[in-house]
Formats: sequence, structure tokens, C-alpha cells
Amino acid sequence: LPCPHVWPWQAWVDTASAGYLMRQHLASGLNDRLSTRPFLTHAQKRWIAFQLLHAVAQSHEAGCCHGDIKTENVLLTSWSWVFLSDYAPFKPTFLPADNPAEFSFYFDTGGRRRCYIAPERFFSTAASNTSNSAASPLATAATAPTPTKHVPATNSVGSTPSKMSPAGAPLPNSGGSGPVPGRPDPGVFVRGMSMEVGGGSRPLGPLTPAMDIFSLGCTIAELFLDGRTVMDLGQLLGYSRGEWDPAVQGPLSLLDPDLRQMVQHMIQLNPASRWRAQDYLEHWGPVLFPSYFEKVLHPFFDSLLPLDADARIAA
Repeated sequence: LPCPHVWPWQAWVDTASAGYLMRQHLASGLNDRLSTRPFLTHAQKRWIAFQLLHAVAQSHEAGCCHGDIKTENVLLTSWSWVFLSDYAPFKPTFLPADNPAEFSFYFDTGGRRRCYIAPERFFSTAASNTSNSAASPLATAATAPTPTKHVPATNSVGSTPSKMSPAGAPLPNSGGSGPVPGRPDPGVFVRGMSMEVGGGSRPLGPLTPAMDIFSLGCTIAELFLDGRTVMDLGQLLGYSRGEWDPAVQGPLSLLDPDLRQMVQHMIQLNPASRWRAQDYLEHWGPVLFPSYFEKVLHPFFDSLLPLDADARIAA
């Protein structure tokens, strides 16, 4: 299959009173699986994180951003194959930072107040109504082009280590050499229509891959924290203002050092410094994931997807 970890909407039903997006039911969502016995082992969590990186990489290769990556939107089969589902191109790209009503309506349906929305998606209505109609710092970063090649990994936000990966391979540089042939340019807004109302009071623009990378980093952290929330709305806005640090006041200090380093790089405030999902696989894959994930396990289970139940048993 071209995108074996992507589970898009499969039907649209329009009635006189409502419209319904429909997809096939799967065994469980990651949010439920984290609290269900037998609890996930450390190896199983790494296998799920590995697949999540592949899922986002496949989506972005196809030119589609998700818009609302969280554990509820990660589906698992009974044999722990991961699907990224419930794509949200119809949800607003930008949200008012000083009015949580839209966030609660579109992104907090579970009522946990957890917020994994990229900080650049929030804007200040006070700043947007100034005489020069300038967007607030929370939202202006979203309009800057994201280079295809990004800056080296950081041990913490703002600190730059050696330019060699743990596996000995050079890290992607920030030379801005342009898009990779055959791949969408991460600096270009990809498909995803938002429902904002114009008029100068709100920034406009579709989703970007860097926005998904921030949400993915928070979701991977929650996976290894056994369902503990990484940050809520107030903490995320404090993080964007430099008043709160998820690695100091938050729970990221509980993660393994290599995993924490990757997550911190994914949730940097500057969207231009976040890598593509494929870059994270290439750089941190040899450190975080066993080699047989990529060479044996992933290709084998991928080959089972087109088969029916009987054929899978026979294989």
C-alpha cells in the first residue's frame, strides 16, 4: 500500500440536519490502549512511536497535513499496527490565544484540557486589531517558509550539539537547498482548508508540516509517559511566551535522554527548526529503535495488510 499507516475518511453522508464523516472501526485508539491491561511494554511503545513517525512522513509525502495529532486520533489493530486517522482539514488553522472557546469546541472534545496544537497556530486578537494589522508573535512564525533542510538536533531548545548524528552520519544541514525531488516542499503550505472568517481579524492559511511535527512530538511523549498529559492550553501559551518549560516544570524530564532530546527538538518554538518526520527517522532511528524494526518487522506486517484473515494466518 502507498500509505500503509494512513486511515482517511472513507465516506461522507449528508443529511438535512448534519453531515457525517465515516471510516471503518478499529480495535482501539492509542488513548484507550494506554490504560488497558496488559499495559504496553517499553518495546511496544517504541514500535508504536516508530510507526507514528512513518505515518506522519507518509501523510506529508502525499501533500496532506493532519491538523490534530493526538492519542485519540491514533488507531491500533489487535496486532498493534498503527493508523493515523481523523484528519482535520476542516478545523481552523489559527485560534485566538485569549479566547479558549474555539479550542474547546474543535480540539478538546475529550475534556482533558490537553493541548498539543503548535504555538504558531495561536494569535492574539488584540495584536491583530492594531492599526497596522500585524499578527502577534504567536502566529507570525507560521507564515515563514520552512526550509527543507533543518538545523542540527538540540539537547535542549536553543543549544546545538555536534553536527554528527549518534549513528555517525552527518545531520541534515540548514543550507536551504530547496525541495527534495519527488517530495512536497515543506516550506509550502500543503493541502488543508481552514474555516477561518477573514476581514483582517484573524491570520489565514492552511496547515504546515511543522505544525504536525509539534503535535507528533507531544503525542510520542504522552505514549512513553503512559498517558500523562504533556501540556494543557495554559501551559502551552506560557511555553510560547517563555514562562514555562515542559522539560523543567513539565513531565519531559521523566523520559529517557535520547527520547527526550528528540521530543524537545520536535516541539521547538521556531517551526523552521523542526525537521521532517523522515529526518527524525533517519537521525534518531538507529538510536531509539532496533534495526529489525525497519529491516524485518515493518516490511513483514506491511505485506500482510492487503490480505484477508485466512491469508494472514497462512502467511
